[in-house]
Amino acid sequence: MEDETKRPTEEVLSRYKILMHAKESGNIAETCREYGLSRKSFYKWQNRYIENGLNGLISRHSLKNRRSTFEKEENNVLNLSLESPSHGPSKISVQCSENGMLISPSSIQKILNKNSLGTIRDRVKYLENKASEFIFNPQPDKNEDQLKIISFLESYDKRYKDKDLISNNNLCFAQGGKKIGKTINGKEIGLQTIINLNTQLAFCHVYKGDSTFDTLFILRNIALPFISDAGHEIGTIFTKNSRVFTDHNLPYNNFIKHSGIDHHALSKRSAASITQFFIEIKNEFLPSCDVKNMNIGDIQKEVKAWVDEYNNKPIPLFPNYGESPRSKWEKITQTQ
Repeated sequence: MEDETKRPTEEVLSRYKILMHAKESGNIAETCREYGLSRKSFYKWQNRYIENGLNGLISRHSLKNRRSTFEKEENNVLNLSLESPSHGPSKISVQCSENGMLISPSSIQKILNKNSLGTIRDRVKYLENKASEFIFNPQPDKNEDQLKIISFLESYDKRYKDKDLISNNNLCFAQGGKKIGKTINGKEIGLQTIINLNTQLAFCHVYKGDSTFDTLFILRNIALPFISDAGHEIGTIFTKNSRVFTDHNLPYNNFIKHSGIDHHALSKRSAASITQFFIEIKNEFLPSCDVKNMNIGDIQKEVKAWVDEYNNKPIPLFPNYGESPRSKWEKITQTQ
């Protein structure tokens, strides 16, 4: 993997020795006789040396073999990096050695950088572009490699599962609720959440007891006014296939119908963005908020402060790639 000038072969050294002998003696004819070399070959080597240094003294056959070997090594590195995108150069080097190729981690990093795969984020983006070629394929059967790519993307970036829910033509949202504990008075409380799938911008409302009323409240009184003030409207909203979202006798469905919002109830899962958001609530918000010793009003204030912070925090992966939900929202709503 190193440059030939750092480890010249015996053949190269022999030719270099002849050139240096002629230079020191000042007599090309005498040098050619001493080494049994034709003048034609001497001048050919000399011209190549002048143009390319020691690399010019490598035989064309050797160069061809070396290029072939390098291409095999490079392809092996690239394939391994995409099969296990979270593996760095050191792990890939070990895998290469198991395949009979001794390639240093630094050489592997150079290969990855050269092919714009130098970081795990680069490799994830490459796989996402690759997946976009077949993710919307109407044919139900996908080959093993395609399924492996989708499986990796969905495990590495939970929100990626929502890719097929997002439309480029309108603003898509997901809504869901989850119990988060009990107040100081022993009342069970939960959190209703609406998330814009295009940007991950979140709206939250704390509720107690039955969430039927609060399911509609957050949509009508919190999310919609904000979206309307920006000069936009909800195009599609995804919910879980539960009674509070789908029962036509409850206010939610009537409001959705009269508002002209396209509503889809997901039969087997909540939107991944909702699930991921509640994981972050569990891991980041709840440990810092003593819910059981607070009243619902104080909890609502704490939630609002945390959500404001969440909306201004960059999301490194899909769909923001380093932008915060708020900045991505502003960019999208300005262009639509």
